[in-house]
Amino acid sequence: MSQEPTSSAGPDLHEYIAILARRKWTAIAITALVVATAVFLSYRQTPVYTATARVLVLPVGSGSAELAYFGPGFVNLDTESGILKSVTVAKLVNDKLKLNSSPESLLKGLAVQVEANTEILGIQYTGDDPKQAQRLAQGFAESYVEYRRNRALDVITGEKTQLIAAISNTRKQIAGLGKRAVKASPAKQAQLSAQVNVYQAKLTALQQQLLDLQPSPEETRGGEIVQPAVVPTAPSGPNHAQAVVLSLVVGLALGVGVVFLRERMDKRLRGGQELEEQLGAPLLAVVPHFGGLKRKQRPQLVALEEPQSGAAEAYRTLRTNLKYVGRGWDVGLLSVTSPLPGEGKTTTVANFAVAMAQTGNRVIAVSCDLRRPALHRFFGAGNEIGVTTLLTGKARLVDAIQQTPMSNLRLLATGPVLGNPAELVESEEMHDLLRDLRTVADFVIVDTPPLLAVADALPLASQSDGVLIVAEATSTSRDALARVKQQLDQVQATVVGAVFNNFDPSRTRYDGSYYGHYRYRYRYTEDGEKQRVKDGERRSEKSHADPLQALEDPKGR
Repeated sequence: MSQEPTSSAGPDLHEYIAILARRKWTAIAITALVVATAVFLSYRQTPVYTATARVLVLPVGSGSAELAYFGPGFVNLDTESGILKSVTVAKLVNDKLKLNSSPESLLKGLAVQVEANTEILGIQYTGDDPKQAQRLAQGFAESYVEYRRNRALDVITGEKTQLIAAISNTRKQIAGLGKRAVKASPAKQAQLSAQVNVYQAKLTALQQQLLDLQPSPEETRGGEIVQPAVVPTAPSGPNHAQAVVLSLVVGLALGVGVVFLRERMDKRLRGGQELEEQLGAPLLAVVPHFGGLKRKQRPQLVALEEPQSGAAEAYRTLRTNLKYVGRGWDVGLLSVTSPLPGEGKTTTVANFAVAMAQTGNRVIAVSCDLRRPALHRFFGAGNEIGVTTLLTGKARLVDAIQQTPMSNLRLLATGPVLGNPAELVESEEMHDLLRDLRTVADFVIVDTPPLLAVADALPLASQSDGVLIVAEATSTSRDALARVKQQLDQVQATVVGAVFNNFDPSRTRYDGSYYGHYRYRYRYTEDGEKQRVKDGERRSEKSHADPLQALEDPKGR
């Protein structure tokens, strides 16, 4: 039995790739839209310029404890970066350059980079005026160095003030002890003299600390501008290339996400395996897409007109597989239906009837779609008389049966469309008609209405030996098949199998390479046996004698 390869229990890489291939235009459209929007917005932006200055941060101060923030010999560049981006430094820039901007607005264009494994800060300023960007980058560099120097000097000045006050206080203590010693006893004088020595040592130490707080100008520089800012000659933004790359990445991610979201929300069949699971019946054939319907004025009988095509081979596969699944019971009367209109049931009936007749079987194709008859168009036949005229007693069966291009294949058209099709298909006359057809042919293939569209198909399905479900690969939903199965079970109809119609390998998750055209033809012997004929040989079809030559009308219709 030929059918699609089944997939594994869970999704795999092959399945994901197939989904992307099937919905590639959705992903491409979303990606293109995102990229186009990003490029448009990028070119709409005002060009900006970035000027850069580089500052070498130097340790400052001496060994004073109050200078621990600045050193000695240690610089925390992360701390210095935070200071550079502070409002305090921005105020210095504002005053230095005599600007009318607020410090907060100046900081918006500032960026500070800590250069790894160095004591250098990169100061970048971005603005729409290249000269202004250069002025502000240089202004921040100079103001930061100035701030750091002033801060060091302020700390040193404060230290000096404290030391001078301490020295003055110590001297007063020594002078006071000297006055007390003049009037004291010898024993007391010795005690006071020891205290004077202690204060004298303290005074010496304070005076030495004061001498140490005399740093050279080199020690209080705080920093050095090693690369002054220059006027940028080319804009730094917007970066159109970066915008394209980023938007491409974002667009692809968004497109892929939408593709898999749509796939998850899509209720349509994803393959033949799901069709089998929904119906609980085997997949008997996969009919590939063929475009002949739009090229001709009448529907294409591909099984007869293009016997080498993949579609014709699919109908022959349906014939073979139906014989295998029908072993054990007689499937002489087969109803063919679909969930909804437009899924290819009538096309299947016409071509399957041809395939069955090509093996020498006596076949009658019956059009029981009493609302929208179409089967007669496949054979170029008329629809003046048919099922409805038989059921209303206006014609005899021998008169209603029409010849087709194949001698052992006959057609019973619908006849004029009447206003009570549901009553006609449920009538005793319909039951007798199907019974009579069954007695004079090997196979009776009945084209019935779409099962979910009208109720006409259910009575016909219950009177048939088996029901064949036709599902369209691009439109049939899993929910529709579930309802079809439920309704057929209620009337105890036997679903013998399904046909996966209009299958396009390029739009499905499965590999469709084995649905290609075949490099051989067939001929049929007097006994109905199929034989292979090499390319270039002439094909001939010989069938049994007229299968309906002895047709009798048991009712006298």
